[in-house]
Amino acid sequence: SGQGLLGLFEGLGCMTGLFVGGWMEEHLGPRTMYRLLALVVFLGMSIFVIGSIIRKQEEQIPLSSSLSPSLPLIDESRKEEVIPAKRSDNNGE
Repeated sequence: SGQGLLGLFEGLGCMTGLFVGGWMEEHLGPRTMYRLLALVVFLGMSIFVIGSIIRKQEEQIPLSSSLSPSLPLIDESRKEEVIPAKRSDNNGE
């Protein structure tokens, strides 16, 4: 089944990661491994920051310019405030 294959590949990934990580630490040393991990974390953080900046810039674009022409636009000046009707909690008494 699909779940069995997922478990198989997950287990193979863990075993492979342990062997490759051990081999790299033996050949590169712990300091180099730490520096490589710091580089990976820095790259991931950079991608996150760039994505956040792009998202903020997209949020500043007016909504009407991103809508397709077939969608109606809401005229903010004609909006009416909706006041909910007062309900009695004691079953009409």
